[in-house]
Amino acid sequence: MQLPYPEEIPTSITINGIAHAVMMLTPTSLENFAIGFAYSEGIIDSIEQIRDMDITEDKHVVSEVSNTLSIKSILVDITLSPRQFQVYKEQHNFRRGLTGCGLCGTVAFNEAFPKLKKLPTAKLPHNKILTDIRENSPSTAGVHFSKLMTPDGTSLVCDEDIGRHNALDKVLGFALRNKIDLYQHYAVLSSRCSAELIQKAVKVGLSTLVHLSSPSNLAIEMAKHYKLNLIQVTRSGEIKVHSRSDSDKVSS
Repeated sequence: MQLPYPEEIPTSITINGIAHAVMMLTPTSLENFAIGFAYSEGIIDSIEQIRDMDITEDKHVVSEVSNTLSIKSILVDITLSPRQFQVYKEQHNFRRGLTGCGLCGTVAFNEAFPKLKKLPTAKLPHNKILTDIRENSPSTAGVHFSKLMTPDGTSLVCDEDIGRHNALDKVLGFALRNKIDLYQHYAVLSSRCSAELIQKAVKVGLSTLVHLSSPSNLAIEMAKHYKLNLIQVTRSGEIKVHSRSDSDKVSS
């Protein structure tokens, strides 16, 4: 039975039992999400560093004086290899020790914007593919979708989530699980493009992001720097190339 509203469930992510984050997401493709999230967060450098994963349903109870709220939740525990877990513990402790002083603030920015390798030059998707994207996009209500496409325009996977970052993590996790080389591949997203989405794409070697909403100025700047093709398909079907890997020129 389909719910009348988008499903949103708090999901606790732990690494070898250590609490890492609580994400609000739509509970589909959870393994793909966890893998994509772990990679884009820098928890792992390859899927081989994950030894096990346990996903369970739970309930979180919010106690009040006169009433109690029971919230359905999900627990995701990722078990890393001993060597990678040691690396994670060192990073985790470092992040917990950050303060608001100027020096630590600078370090925190370095954590938020890590050094990434520029992408190799890649061709833009064919105009016919881009023209068909909006017409062939799924109809969603209250959620974002992310679709992974091959260079010839074949859809490999499409997933939805209440969070645009989660939606991209799900398809990137699919690619990592299936050992797909993402060079010349592209992802189509219903949302606007932000800096975090650029980072996720660059980390996994995705060549192109196509969005159905406008990108932020920082997203465009970062896409140009990392040689990521960044394209917007407007409501009217206009194709705007904000960044291309083989040139510094962009459309007006």
